[in-house]
Amino acid sequence: HWRTPFVMGNLARLAYGLGAMLAPEWMDRNQLAPTLHGKPDPRMNLRGFGGAQSGIALYTLATATSPQRARTGPAAPDPRPLTPAPAGRRLI
Repeated sequence: HWRTPFVMGNLARLAYGLGAMLAPEWMDRNQLAPTLHGKPDPRMNLRGFGGAQSGIALYTLATATSPQRARTGPAAPDPRPLTPAPAGRRLI
């Protein structure tokens, strides 16, 4: 089925992202993330990376509802041609 790789890959991405966000020290201890050295900056960076990965995973899982949307995504360019503004109307 076409959706299986999307679901499997993004569930793994979501799991890693949530772990990095919510338990960065555990991820460090179990060698699932770069070494944090007990410092706040690497921990903050790992949490930010985890948040980004979680967001991407949730977005992909929510939007890949058909083969067409999985290929192009909702942010694909509009195929309709641009039409000029009405005469006498400023665009800015």
